Amino acid sequence: MLVNENIIKYFYTREVINIISGSNMPESMKLSLLSDMNRHNALAMVSFAGSGHLGTSFSSSEILTALYHNIMNITPENFQERNRDYFVLSKGHAAPGLYAVLASVGFIPEEQMLTFRKLDGLQGHSDIKTNGIDTNSGSLGMGLSKGKGFCWFLKSRGLQYKVYVLTGDGELQEGQIWEAIQTANAMDLNNLIMIIDHNKMQTDLPLNAILNEANLKTKIEAFGWDVFEIDGHNMDEIIAVFNEIKYRQQKPAAVICNTIKGYGVSFMQHNYPEAKNDLYLWHGKCPDTTEYKKACDEIYDRIMQQLNGKSGININKPFPMLIEPKKKDTVKTVVNGFSDGLVMNLDRNNNIVILDGDLAESCGLNTLRENRCDRFIEVGIAEQDMISMAGALASTGLVPVVNTFTSFLTSRANEQIFNNSTEGRKVVYAGHLAGLVPAKPGKSHQGIRDISLLASIPGIIMIEPSCYREVIDALDFLLHAEVNSGYLRISHAQSKRVVTLPDNYIFKKGEGCILEDGDDLTIISYGPVILGELLLVSEYLKEKDIHARIINLPWLNFISREWFTRNVFPDKPLFCVENHYYLGGQADCILRLLADNYNAYDLEHFHSIGIHGFGQSGDDEEILELYGLSAGRIFKYICQCLEISI
Repeated sequence: MLVNENIIKYFYTREVINIISGSNMPESMKLSLLSDMNRHNALAMVSFAGSGHLGTSFSSSEILTALYHNIMNITPENFQERNRDYFVLSKGHAAPGLYAVLASVGFIPEEQMLTFRKLDGLQGHSDIKTNGIDTNSGSLGMGLSKGKGFCWFLKSRGLQYKVYVLTGDGELQEGQIWEAIQTANAMDLNNLIMIIDHNKMQTDLPLNAILNEANLKTKIEAFGWDVFEIDGHNMDEIIAVFNEIKYRQQKPAAVICNTIKGYGVSFMQHNYPEAKNDLYLWHGKCPDTTEYKKACDEIYDRIMQQLNGKSGININKPFPMLIEPKKKDTVKTVVNGFSDGLVMNLDRNNNIVILDGDLAESCGLNTLRENRCDRFIEVGIAEQDMISMAGALASTGLVPVVNTFTSFLTSRANEQIFNNSTEGRKVVYAGHLAGLVPAKPGKSHQGIRDISLLASIPGIIMIEPSCYREVIDALDFLLHAEVNSGYLRISHAQSKRVVTLPDNYIFKKGEGCILEDGDDLTIISYGPVILGELLLVSEYLKEKDIHARIINLPWLNFISREWFTRNVFPDKPLFCVENHYYLGGQADCILRLLADNYNAYDLEHFHSIGIHGFGQSGDDEEILELYGLSAGRIFKYICQCLEISI
């Protein structure tokens, strides 16, 4: 079977892991070897998937391996019971590391590692559909609170088990973490153990570039916790501290594990001599073929050095993996337009300031951060803090632009956005990773409910540009022409067709433009992904001698009635396609407009296509197909509505 062959070729298998586990070597030596094997398997998993997070998986490999192979009372046999320990991965980026360890102890078939970030496979961030996992992760800051819930349950049932929660040090910037820390001792949760992977790096920058990391032990002790500090890569120290806590714990306990991000592969470590300006490059980067082989060789050589000819133990070297290089964009993207547009407007208006949630590299703002640091505020992993700070800046006459991922911006900080709006403060909110794709990170990072979350806040204008040119126009409008706050919905995915706007297109509030003309039906959407699919749909329909009018309407919650009347046929089918949950998006706005003009429009001609259910990880094309947003699925739906045979 091909999958089994790939496992044997590229991974350290259970057979090899069991040989090490069953050997008579000292326990700390066995665990060190297993952690390197798990580290390699996380590397192979990410490389096979083409994306994932290696830096944090590597820094926590010793911790995760020790917990599952030595410390915790959690096994595949007792997992369905309540009489056991619990583990919560709060720092969801370490999912590849966790999956590797789960496979090593038999929770999941080792073949499942090949499904990482694939449709119906291991999700980009840990998910309860995977055997051995108790809670979903993805959005930071939630894990310790969930751990408290498990602790309360165990104590209420008189069960003498522990709850282990692995957090990141950057994650400690989220307010919910400190809410949980403050109350744990007051609730007498002496069965709670928080493990901090203190690798001193965030997504892009060193932790101390954003906040003072000093006195972390003292800060947590102030809330009544017992706090220990160890070398998170030293197995003897790891085993000793958890054994001490297990048998002597009287309070909630925190273990600060001093680690190195990317540990175990020299050129992926944040302290690598050739690292660029303290910018960490391996947070979410996938290695190429040469880098992969170099990393594999380094891990294997260390394993063999540790074994040092132990009799009866023979470890085969994994095969080199050929990694298909990512295609380079030949066309300037929406993300490029956002970055370039900000630079243009910074030069034009001295009052513009940018606030970032530790995502400058991911959002194309790294050069701007370095070159315009006087106008760039790095707030860190603290969305609520960032939004309220932006509100105060707006009250002084400045024009703040807030930058983070859509899913974190519009949900976690929704109340703060509402509060700013009640004060009449103008803030431009830039939400990245908007829509269903890129899909590999999974449901926690797919921005498919943002329009509905902001739609009920009065005064916010929402726009999703379709191309480089349009995002520059949209930024110019929101920063200078619009008096209210604005939400710029930014897609990071490209579609099969590049959206090209008409030469005579003028960006006007509430108006769109015709990309393809036709007089049989109208299809309205927004953004590069769906509009690109619709251009393909137009080609399919022409083969049936059906000519569709494809309209780009970047305005998500405000539509000019006059423009709409001029451009939409009152007696022909109208289809609205959402890169969003099927409720609360642009289609609802259009439906309200139609309802207000019921005499002019027959609502039976209206059709809406949107996302149903939660998102999941997978390749972009298969995810668009699954959720009915691929050109083929949209074409079939239109033909079905029009009773046209395919």
